[in-house]
Amino acid sequence: MKSYLQYMLLIFISSILISCANHEATDKPIIIVVSEQASQPVKSTAQDLKKDLHQVVNADVQVIAAGEQTQLSQASHYFFVGRDQHLSKLNILSNHKTLFNNMPKARGGIIYQLDLAVPAVVLSGVDVQGTQYMVYDYSEQVLGVDKLAY
Repeated sequence: MKSYLQYMLLIFISSILISCANHEATDKPIIIVVSEQASQPVKSTAQDLKKDLHQVVNADVQVIAAGEQTQLSQASHYFFVGRDQHLSKLNILSNHKTLFNNMPKARGGIIYQLDLAVPAVVLSGVDVQGTQYMVYDYSEQVLGVDKLAY
């Protein structure tokens, strides 16, 4: 069962990668959103994701720090990176708060595609390490970037 779920997750997330590969047709950037409350290690992890995305899709990738009421600028794709306790407070994710209700234990996290008008992925951990694991696993499994390259 676990293998099936991992397979379905990979198929699901691959659709985002294919969508990112077609990014060059638009002038809108890919935006990685971190909470204003994010710790330095989470911000550094978001910068690593930025490098990975740029390497794979050769697109304009921006990292922004968002507060609870921040209105996001238009993007071709959004990636929300951070701890569940910070991301769940963002107004843009207000319709998805239940996503954070059943987070795994320590060092765990979620990779989830949101149902928004613009393709969006949440890479969230219950703690800093969980967030890092989700970002580096996404980079390795979906983008094909070696997570040990850092």
